[in-house]
Amino acid sequence: MSDTSDSPRPQLPPPEREDAGEGIADRARSVAEDLTPRQRRQLRRLVALVSLALLVFLFIMQNRDEVSVSFILFNAETRLIWVMVLCLAAGGIAGYLLAGILRRRRDAR
Repeated sequence: MSDTSDSPRPQLPPPEREDAGEGIADRARSVAEDLTPRQRRQLRRLVALVSLALLVFLFIMQNRDEVSVSFILFNAETRLIWVMVLCLAAGGIAGYLLAGILRRRRDAR
């Protein structure tokens, strides 16, 4: 049998919450106080990693323009972000090699 009567259903009061007067910042602060030092470090690393990922994403999205690059023997059309990544990689490799050369010179003395 189905209930087809028009009688109103009883209204239940909303559940009582301990933190009904707390804001999000207060709640986050109380949660952070319950964390161990290791968990706090992990949380800080996670926040830093997510922030860095967001910045990298925004950087990539703003540098998608096509550019013409003149190399010694040829020209190429590519996205600006790839030119920047190539320059970053070349600079990193050059720095690593230069540091190795300087270290060997210093150790030889």
